[in-house]
Amino acid sequence: MTEPRERLAQQQAELLAALVRVDTPDPPGFDTDQLRVQRRSLLGKRRRLVERFRPDLASQLGDDFRALFDEYASEHPHLNGRGPTVDAEHFTRWLARRGILRTRWWQRFLPRSLWR
Repeated sequence: MTEPRERLAQQQAELLAALVRVDTPDPPGFDTDQLRVQRRSLLGKRRRLVERFRPDLASQLGDDFRALFDEYASEHPHLNGRGPTVDAEHFTRWLARRGILRTRWWQRFLPRSLWR
């Protein structure tokens, strides 16, 4: 790889990390306000996808869904190749470990489509 390409690849990696990981500093040369807007947009998209795949969670959590998902997402950045169904499952486990999600014993044995 040539030097300009290597530099570009490094800048792209820094930008991506800054967009999906909370603890990563903003890369030099990028508008801080624009990065904040993009982070918020990506987080909102991720939250909506999880809500679409698990509407029961959104219903059960009510007004707390957004804040809880945002807290989860800050601890668990979106990883390339992990789709919204996996993200929803990880969020569900995260909630259960904290005692936030009420689960019934029989839900471990039946498919979600039969839960009511």
